[in-house]
Amino acid sequence: MKSFVIFCEGIHDVYFLYRILKKMGFKSFNKKIKDMPSPLNKYFPLLMKDYNYEEYNILNINPLLPFMIKKDDQLILLYAIKGDTRDDNINSIVNAFIDFPSSEEDLGFTKGSNNITETAFIFFYDADDKGINYRITELKRKLSETFRDIENIEHGKFLESENHHNIGCYIFADNTEKGKLEDITLPLMTLENEPLFEDIKIFLEKHDELIPTPQKKHFQKATIGIAGQLTHPGSSNAVILRRSNMITEEKINDSPECNSIIGFFSTFLV
Repeated sequence: MKSFVIFCEGIHDVYFLYRILKKMGFKSFNKKIKDMPSPLNKYFPLLMKDYNYEEYNILNINPLLPFMIKKDDQLILLYAIKGDTRDDNINSIVNAFIDFPSSEEDLGFTKGSNNITETAFIFFYDADDKGINYRITELKRKLSETFRDIENIEHGKFLESENHHNIGCYIFADNTEKGKLEDITLPLMTLENEPLFEDIKIFLEKHDELIPTPQKKHFQKATIGIAGQLTHPGSSNAVILRRSNMITEEKINDSPECNSIIGFFSTFLV
């Protein structure tokens, strides 16, 4: 079985990519940990045993385990790493997978068992106001010691490696090569709901003095949150992106940005 470890900045990225991958035929992978493919059935219990309770309790939400989806012999693990600066999180996960024994004999399973024998690592980041090229440069700098082929990485490209640790990356951006995930999701939600989103814009502008200055840059997130409360009261933006009927399969099909992401996935997923 092939596994693809996808790193995202936040849980909202995870759920949006799930919407994309669901369209491609992937479904939630819900198994007891003891019944998961090796070596996950060994790795996850060890991870739970050594976890930092203070960091992972309900008051400080930071998912310890990935959201998993599967199609045929392809297993995707979607991690939310809480921003683009959590190098420690990324490196610990990457190193754990790289250190996994790859042969069935080493794993202690008989030949033909449904185990993970190959792992690829995919990175999704926002371009923000720094741009795609900056993000790519930072990715190379952070992972140069782990992946010898990282110097050849490009936005929207997947690199195959002889050591079976293939890598790829995709940067969320608008046509200026800057921007973030909301530059994709907000237009999807706004389409066919323009009057609602115009009212939300007026509301936020009217009460601008109540918004703390550091939060004013998150106008798009606020807009998505307000719109989502109509159908999913009390839900976070992540839940809204996963369940909102304002993002439909038809809209995804017609979106150049979504089709670009699907095209990227299609270079390594069957």
